[in-house]
Amino acid sequence: MVTTAAPAAAALGDWWPFGAKTEAEPVPDPLPYKVEFTVTDADARLEKALRNASGLIENEATPASGLTGLIARSRQDIALLTAALYENARYAGQIAITVDGKPLGMIGPFDPVTTRPVPVTIAISSGPAFAFGRIEATPLPLDVTLQKLGLVSGKPAGSTTVVKAETAIASGWREQGHPLVVVNPRDVVADHATTALDVTLHVDPGPTANFGRVSVSGTQAVDAGLVLRRAGIEMEEPYTSKKTKRAETRLRDLGPFDSVRVLPAEKLDTDGTIPIAITVTERKPHVI
Repeated sequence: MVTTAAPAAAALGDWWPFGAKTEAEPVPDPLPYKVEFTVTDADARLEKALRNASGLIENEATPASGLTGLIARSRQDIALLTAALYENARYAGQIAITVDGKPLGMIGPFDPVTTRPVPVTIAISSGPAFAFGRIEATPLPLDVTLQKLGLVSGKPAGSTTVVKAETAIASGWREQGHPLVVVNPRDVVADHATTALDVTLHVDPGPTANFGRVSVSGTQAVDAGLVLRRAGIEMEEPYTSKKTKRAETRLRDLGPFDSVRVLPAEKLDTDGTIPIAITVTERKPHVI
């Protein structure tokens, strides 16, 4: 587990054809700061990943809103940097941030600031890389294996691999006819003595079902019957998420909708079928 020393727009350019460009709001009580960033126990790739994850570094050119804003940015950095360490299989790292020479946990919003720009130091000891240890993820959908998911004992145990595997298992069950998949909290234990990460995933596939009643909401100018026909979902056919995704694609391709959602209900009807809700948002008519 990572231990810390503290709690943890796209610009449109100058050309704007419809009147004056909106200027950015001035920062109240602007407080400039300067970041010093150091990492130990890390190669160049990991150091770059950590540097890119830091919001303090990314926003260094924009002053914080007073000492309160600078403390908030620093606390947010703890979470961002911890996530970056986990993504790179580092679960024993340490992150220490100081503001104006004081540890983050010991500085308050009303403390005097003696230096401008305020010196902020980020010191990270990334610790050893962890590998997957014991893996449990049953039941698995047909043709889905731990090897295909990247959950293999001895392989690098990045947190992203775990999250993607969990998502893939849930998606696999939905594609194979299970509309009520439940992803329960996972168990992840980092053994610091062996630098192994034990992972247990709890994905409940729920029952299979056929498509049931289909409802449409959000239509105004477009006929709801046209939406139903275009979606092409037939009652009593076996449910699969591929069919609901195909229905979304067909409705988007129709043209008049800004957004389309085709989702199963949260429970089966009394006849054992799964109701489907189609929700659309129509585009605004073009005017001059």
